[in-house]
Amino acid sequence: MVAHKPSKLDDASPVRKRGFDSRTLLSYARSVTAAQRLSVPYWGFQPLGSGSIPDGRAKKIPLLWRGGKIFCHLDLVEARKFWRGGLHYFRKTQIMMNVEQLLLKYQFPFDEKELLVVFTHSSFSDKNHSRYVFLGMFGFKGLVADYIFHHIAGTGTQLQHFLGNVFKNSFLEGFFIKHHLRQYCRFQNIEITEQMHIFVYALFGYLYENGDAENLEKFILNEIVVPNDHLLPQNYKFKNRWDQLIFLCKQHFDQRPKLVYQCIENQHQFSVFIGDQILGQHLSVGYKYAKKKAINTSLRLVAEQLEEKLKKDDVYMANEKALQEKKAKEILEAKTEKQRQHISRNEDHAKRMREKQILAKQKAQEEDKKRREAKQIAKEKSSKKGKNTIYREYTTEEISAMSSAKRRNLQDRGILPKNMSF
Repeated sequence: MVAHKPSKLDDASPVRKRGFDSRTLLSYARSVTAAQRLSVPYWGFQPLGSGSIPDGRAKKIPLLWRGGKIFCHLDLVEARKFWRGGLHYFRKTQIMMNVEQLLLKYQFPFDEKELLVVFTHSSFSDKNHSRYVFLGMFGFKGLVADYIFHHIAGTGTQLQHFLGNVFKNSFLEGFFIKHHLRQYCRFQNIEITEQMHIFVYALFGYLYENGDAENLEKFILNEIVVPNDHLLPQNYKFKNRWDQLIFLCKQHFDQRPKLVYQCIENQHQFSVFIGDQILGQHLSVGYKYAKKKAINTSLRLVAEQLEEKLKKDDVYMANEKALQEKKAKEILEAKTEKQRQHISRNEDHAKRMREKQILAKQKAQEEDKKRREAKQIAKEKSSKKGKNTIYREYTTEEISAMSSAKRRNLQDRGILPKNMSF
């Protein structure tokens, strides 16, 4: 059995030397993608037993995600293209999904018979996707252009470059493989790798025809703009007020402001013009101060004009109102949560204080009980003193001979009867 060798790989690659087997391909892919900073450990090819793949493009190679779960199957052409690093959209955070999952995710209504037409090439049937391709290339692309115009800052040239980069073939081919569109396509006698972008345009045309504005906007943001955020227009120059003024004037007035200097009676005067209109002017003894004040005055004036323009925009005001309501709601929720926590802390503190008071009261009662018992024992002990003593009986002669003090003492102690007369 002859191993199939890729045609466009480097002559020094181990794949060309040893043949197109899965382990060699994986080893070569790691070395290639590591240089391009791709996360190879998250991807891999399923070993195919014998280690070699026979010649022919009908064989499919399962593409694995971490944990061994198969998300799609690639043929040899797609596999070689992937492992050469030619498709930038493969990332470890992107999970592949088929068309049904994609449509359900964004709540697009779809009909299976019509989807069959969407993925039918003109080489297969007269009832094909050519009209959807037209709608995708011009209708859907125009919708993306409208979204970019209203949501992305930059000059017209920058937005035009971004739109062109978004719809370049490498991204569309990546979209084709990412969502596994190969299994839906119907064609004859064509090279599918050269027609991937056509099927993607047909799908875009179908979405444009059947989706509502809200779902299309979400789809454009998540599937078109976000994967290409590295291509967004970059503006790193706005470090001072003059550059900010230039940007605002070029974006909203299509003109660049002009800074004019004059020396009047040993004083410096700076004026900012946009066309024939003076935006700001200042005269001062200080050169830098006059320039700074003129630019700040102009920037404030332009900002006020833009604010007045935005206040007349119903959509902007509705968004601002919704934002203010959202902020007020968040503040109220935070305040309510803070009050709830405060009340909860107070209740917990009061509960602990009540428990502490109850324990203190119980302890005081126990100590008082012990004190009373000790006092009672001492009292009983003192009252019993002398009760067990046996005293002799005194005769009448002895009582008469006693002194009055001794006799009273014996009477008080109960030894002699009281009220005796002598």
